[in-house]
Amino acid sequence: MDHILREAIERFSGGVKLEDRNVQFLFFADDLMLVAEKEEDVERNLMILDGVMAKWQMKINWRKTKAMVVKRGGGSCNVLVKGEKIEEVKVIKYLGVMFNEEGSCEDEVDSRIGVTCRTIGALRKEVVDRKELSKATKLRVYNAMVKPTLLYGSETWTLQNRYKKNLQATEMRYLRK
Repeated sequence: MDHILREAIERFSGGVKLEDRNVQFLFFADDLMLVAEKEEDVERNLMILDGVMAKWQMKINWRKTKAMVVKRGGGSCNVLVKGEKIEEVKVIKYLGVMFNEEGSCEDEVDSRIGVTCRTIGALRKEVVDRKELSKATKLRVYNAMVKPTLLYGSETWTLQNRYKKNLQATEMRYLRK
């Protein structure tokens, strides 16, 4: 996939300016997210990528391909590839992290809280409610399982106070036990 991307990016156009760099894609393993400010650049880059992948006898799964506009107030786009409209979404998950059209972390924080509550629920019988386990042991479980689940991807969040309060309340649910 590295060879394919190297070949494709030589012909890519557009992208998003982040400080002194022009970002055109995010890539990990077989997950790829194309980034551009203009709809035409997204369409063009998808066609370039499709052509390069065809040379390597690979195909893009167009049913799994999604488009999303990220800006305040949301927006819409009409990305067409080979005459087919790419499904437009308001929220997308990439590498386990939720992105929404507003660029806020609200959906991701809500998702993390939900996953953490399920983790706490799964630990309840075996760890949380067991009287014979010391507080130190329960705290080690918290630090090893609960906290990383809650804060996964938090390095990229821009937190408002209401999100902080929700995260703290979720932490306290476990720590009070």
